[in-house]
Amino acid sequence: MDVDNAPAQLSPARQRSTTVIYNGSPLPADAPSDDREALLLELGQALETQAVPASFWACLQVADLSALRTFVQEARAAPRICELLSDTFYALPRMWRQNPPEDPSSSCSSSSRGSDLSDDVPRSRSPRKIAKERDGGKCVVTGRQRVQACPIFPHCLLKKKKPTDLTRSIPDLWKLLSLFFDNEDVLQWKNAIFPNPDQPTDGIPENLTCLSPNVHGDWADGYCAFKPLRVSSDGREMEYKFHWLPREPHGPTDKVDLSRRPLSTAGLDQSEGRFSYTFEGHRIQSGDTFFLKTSDPVTHPLPSFTLLQMSWKLTQIVALSAAAEDPDPEDDVDKLETYNKEVIDRWMAEPSDDDDNDFFTAGV
Repeated sequence: MDVDNAPAQLSPARQRSTTVIYNGSPLPADAPSDDREALLLELGQALETQAVPASFWACLQVADLSALRTFVQEARAAPRICELLSDTFYALPRMWRQNPPEDPSSSCSSSSRGSDLSDDVPRSRSPRKIAKERDGGKCVVTGRQRVQACPIFPHCLLKKKKPTDLTRSIPDLWKLLSLFFDNEDVLQWKNAIFPNPDQPTDGIPENLTCLSPNVHGDWADGYCAFKPLRVSSDGREMEYKFHWLPREPHGPTDKVDLSRRPLSTAGLDQSEGRFSYTFEGHRIQSGDTFFLKTSDPVTHPLPSFTLLQMSWKLTQIVALSAAAEDPDPEDDVDKLETYNKEVIDRWMAEPSDDDDNDFFTAGV
């Protein structure tokens, strides 16, 4: 765990949930290092190419240096295999991407994320009820009251698909992650969302955070991301930073020069015309710091620090890969799309069981 992320003793919360903003100097989100540039130069030499698919480039920019170093070594040993794999990485940001609640075409859409089920529907300690109580029925970013309890780890990745030729053609998420991130981190992520592997579920409040619909949509499409910084030793308070993620100049199917650095998040107060204000009227900027609090970490636990770390990395990959710019399948008349894109879109659109996610307006 990074020193910056080490649990710190923070002041205890006095009420169930409070959001506080400090306007410090915005900082770049994990700026590229000279070590990364050197490794990418080696990779280009091994693959005998200077440009790679956008999604592959995105993964390389966010990958842990130790995992990237191993990947480069393997590329030197078997360049043709690594070159074939580079197209497979198209799947990663699209598997992770969470569609906005208004999109009815995905298993992560309104049917599963924003159903019309009411909180009045009898159920035993609904995780979403717990999350909304914990967050005071307010968006943890804007402080506004119309919110949705949003999964951190996408719901669609938890639903088991019936084995078919289609599902077998989709790469395994965890195997893809192990290529770019330290095995210990990947194992921690998996254990955080699958505490009981025999009964995987997103039905835990630790996998939920309350966001307004527009912030949820921006987060889903990689326009913004949350970087967790630290959690108090008593589990009552968590600190995280908000970052707007800029749009890169390439498209989702373009190739990108390995030497190109990602754009910085420093100083941004919007992304592609997407912006947000707090309830008090402050325009949210990259680097703004927020605090999540709970009065009872046992009955109303904070969102999982580990899952937020995972989300921070993968949301950056969504942004850098331009995955949100994929054309709407219904509007796309290009019949020459790659098989990878077609099967992934079909797989993501497969229906899954409805869950109890819903919109919530305080006092209604």
